Amino acid sequence: MLNCPLRQAAISSPNAPAICDANRSLTFDEFDRLVTSIAHEFEQQGVRTGSHVAILSGNSIEYVVVLMALIRIGAICVPLNTRLHCVELKRQLNQIDFAMVLTDEANQQTASELHPRTISISDLINSAPKGIVTRDPIDIQPSRDCVVVFTSGSSGTAKGVRLSFGNLHYNALGSNENLPLAPGDTWLLSLPLFHVGGLGIVFRCLLAGAQIFVSRRFDTQELNNLIDAGAVTHLSLVPSMLTQLLRERNGRGFAKLPKAILLGGAPVSESLLRTIRELRLPVIVSYGMTETASQVTATKLGDPLEILATSGRALPYREIRIESGPGSAVGEICVRGKVVCLGYTGDANLPLTDDNWFRTGDIGSIDADGFLTVLGRKDGMFISGGENIFPEEIERLVVGFPGVTAAAVIAIDNADWGKRPVLFIESANINSIDERDIAKFLSCQLAKFKLPDRIIVLDQLPRTTLDKIDRAALEQLAKS
Repeated sequence: MLNCPLRQAAISSPNAPAICDANRSLTFDEFDRLVTSIAHEFEQQGVRTGSHVAILSGNSIEYVVVLMALIRIGAICVPLNTRLHCVELKRQLNQIDFAMVLTDEANQQTASELHPRTISISDLINSAPKGIVTRDPIDIQPSRDCVVVFTSGSSGTAKGVRLSFGNLHYNALGSNENLPLAPGDTWLLSLPLFHVGGLGIVFRCLLAGAQIFVSRRFDTQELNNLIDAGAVTHLSLVPSMLTQLLRERNGRGFAKLPKAILLGGAPVSESLLRTIRELRLPVIVSYGMTETASQVTATKLGDPLEILATSGRALPYREIRIESGPGSAVGEICVRGKVVCLGYTGDANLPLTDDNWFRTGDIGSIDADGFLTVLGRKDGMFISGGENIFPEEIERLVVGFPGVTAAAVIAIDNADWGKRPVLFIESANINSIDERDIAKFLSCQLAKFKLPDRIIVLDQLPRTTLDKIDRAALEQLAKS
């Protein structure tokens, strides 16, 4: 059994700051009392152990409260992506028998179309009984279903990933052993709670006794002000968010650096790595996925640039290996350990090796010191004239070219070579980008068979609701 981290923090440090936003804050004692009250209200509403409860809401203190209340009574939280169309949400929820939808005011209309039983989170909190106090430790079975998080579905139908309490607990615990986090620290919750990265922040802070600073949306000016004021010590960002954050500063230095900036969710470009070195930013590069409750590997604070160019080593409570053919050091990245999910909702099966390692679908290599380098998706790699081409290799180079903010390589059918690459480039000023200059830049760094047949410059690449490049949309564009 595992201890409820919120209850443990409320027992050991009741008056320490636990969670806040720009307007108010709660101590661990206040946070725990509120969760106890909401948990009781859920039971009065007929929510039981194993009940699925969907949440369609932006980030808020109240969202975190109802999340922890559902976990406390053994219900299964299903956080929904607020950026999806109602039809897409219905398609996801068809995989689950759920009891109700909790929502905020902004998403009330969509939520009411998903289930006849739709409850306002603020109404739920206002109607909950007050004055229920208990201070006994709470034990939770690590193998118990805890949340269902839907994958982004950038290359296909989104799958509901069943994560246990132990998955989230051990992922956060291993992360905290690698990245210093302690009482007095404040981690900005800038990632949405329908993303496993957002859930990871909550669990890391609860286990460490640190404060969660809830942000409803990613705003570069607001975040820069928080950093300069010393209001947050830890950040979780995808590389594009860090790029936007630095661009908004317009060369202005940091009056006070945060203690750690955790990067994940996408490859880090060479140009961003150079900026990280120049500004001496306390960056940790990580690799993970929904099926492993977030991080699998990570670098350490203070690692040199050549290490930050990798995805680091396996964190505690997980192992990695490469499944490759004879004589090859490159192959599919496989993971096992306490962070690997229980499976998927519906009929989808978790891809496992014969000896029960989880197949990630990513291609990579591990060097003699255990550092992982991720080369790309197994289903993204394509063969052209008998040679393997990894889109990410080309993309990382192109993003280092002046004026390029993002890039994506798509494979199209070719009668002579089987497949050939088409390069899409995103630039805020498309008139400043000359495709011939890009082609010349790449020809100095890549084998001839890897050079794209076409280069298409757009002011904005299509993206999924999790802000990942929508490769399916680009594939259709390449064919048109």
